[in-house]
Amino acid sequence: RRSGSPMPCRGLAALLLPLAWVWGVTGHRGAAPLFTGTDAARGAGACAVPVWPTPANSTCGSVHVEVLPSLTVAIEGWAGSARFQAAAERALEQILKQPERRQRGLTEPQFTFPSDDDDDGGGSDAAVRDTAVLKLRELVVVVEEEDDGAAPQLDVDESYHLKVPAATGRAVLSAKTIFGALHGLTTFTQLVERVPGRASMVIRHTPLAIDDAPRYPWRGLLLDTANHFLPVPQLESFLDAMAIVKLNVLHWHIVDSYSFPFESPSVPDLAAAGAWHPSAVYSPSDVEQVVAYATARGIRVVPEFDMPGHAYSWGLSDALQGITVDCIDYASELGHVNDVPMDPSNETTYEVVDQVLGDAGRLFPDKFVHLGGDEVQYGCWNKSVALRRWMDQQDIAPGDFRAVEMYFYERVYPTLARAGRSSVVWEEVLINGETGEWQDAPPLPPSATVVETWTSPEYLAEVIQHGYDGILAYGWYLDRQNPIDHESTWFWQDSWSQMYLVEPDALDESPTPNQRSSRGAAESGRILGGEASLWSEQVDPLNALAQAWPRTAAVSERLWSPREVRDLANAADRLGLLRCRLVGWFRLASAPIWSDWCSASYDGPSTPGF
Repeated sequence: RRSGSPMPCRGLAALLLPLAWVWGVTGHRGAAPLFTGTDAARGAGACAVPVWPTPANSTCGSVHVEVLPSLTVAIEGWAGSARFQAAAERALEQILKQPERRQRGLTEPQFTFPSDDDDDGGGSDAAVRDTAVLKLRELVVVVEEEDDGAAPQLDVDESYHLKVPAATGRAVLSAKTIFGALHGLTTFTQLVERVPGRASMVIRHTPLAIDDAPRYPWRGLLLDTANHFLPVPQLESFLDAMAIVKLNVLHWHIVDSYSFPFESPSVPDLAAAGAWHPSAVYSPSDVEQVVAYATARGIRVVPEFDMPGHAYSWGLSDALQGITVDCIDYASELGHVNDVPMDPSNETTYEVVDQVLGDAGRLFPDKFVHLGGDEVQYGCWNKSVALRRWMDQQDIAPGDFRAVEMYFYERVYPTLARAGRSSVVWEEVLINGETGEWQDAPPLPPSATVVETWTSPEYLAEVIQHGYDGILAYGWYLDRQNPIDHESTWFWQDSWSQMYLVEPDALDESPTPNQRSSRGAAESGRILGGEASLWSEQVDPLNALAQAWPRTAAVSERLWSPREVRDLANAADRLGLLRCRLVGWFRLASAPIWSDWCSASYDGPSTPGF
């Protein structure tokens, strides 16, 4: 993290329109004190703030200001953003809804070696009580571009600038877009702390200036809702937590081998026969609800329809059973249900795929659709006499199932291209899973294809060197007990520290703090970012949230913050606080990372999976 002079609020003087609206919260809800520890374990940079993820640049002073319970949030420059109005109301509620967190010693002591392991919060809180005499009454928000209400897209400007003065009662948040403003609002919310002995809250170390932007533009979480169905309210809980840690892509792995919960208006037989149960489906209105909830929080939704492998659930109805190859006497280590692929020789296969992708295009506004492409079992295709006969008719050499797969993409990709969409595929489409060698995929051009790598940390560089944009999934599988090969931890939750140190760009030795993506030579692709992945073979609504949080936050900081932010002790202290806030603000079943007491953990459940 780099430091510099406090960033002036650009455009404030030029945007002297009347306030479009003002929101305020009066009174105080009796929330308990919040202990945050000392400032001793700071990361790189000029100052440490209790924010996740760490901002790119921050400078601060030594004065603590009191945040009044009657704090208002006002916007200047444009009017009519229902999205920002709702976000401001949520932020004000969170500011006054701080849970109490108590800790003894240091969070995750294995990451540091203190000379004194006694309670480390008292002295700092006492200093706040003695010095917080200035009052903060208002947060003014200035946004350069009007909010049209549309969903975000890749490479949208997410930067913001936040100034909290020590001498006036007016903080200023400025951003170019609504999405930067939403991130800045989240940062401001996390800056506010409740301390013992005060009726209101404080922001420490003012004058405080934060100049922030993400390192990568693709910061995602994959949720698998096929192996086990996750209800819409729980998906919304995930989105709430994602917004707090500035993740901006929900990769919705909506169908897979074991079930087809996506209710396709064009092909209703798919969900009718392929879903686990009639209640375990996502109707078009459900999808619209999830997309709207995400859009309100600045999050993209990228659906995945895995093909041509993992296709068992596509062919379970009498009318559609011919679109898959049912190789009863073939079995890999994945199990028979995961072995079954689509039948590329059947014209009905392409009719169904075109209809499903058409439905997806109408329901999901994002430019990208994930086509899967992982773990296609050529051995299953080889068991089909009809498919081998078709290969001979197509002049495809016996046993050349790679050519069969490329034929499939030649037929499917134009459906996306006609709709102006681009594809995301798993690494196996371009990298041989057995040899690790590169294999060209002519039907999927680099200009319109993103490759997601998951089996090796080396494959992302290979993808970039061949001109494709890439995203990293390796090292961030939340279902794995040990997400990094050949590394292990004693406690399950401690794998957050392994994920935290995974570096997407091993070749990048000197990134700029505002790096939006990494680009090599002119013909190379870009590292767009990465994703944490929650596969649900052993996850259902009862444990999904605790399986993902707070470990997912480790990935968010790696993808947002500068490369040099790597201090595990500092991260552990902030992560423990973040976890308590997630529980308090959203009743989210987030697991603790070390011994502490969070008052919100004992207030009772109110969200699915808690």
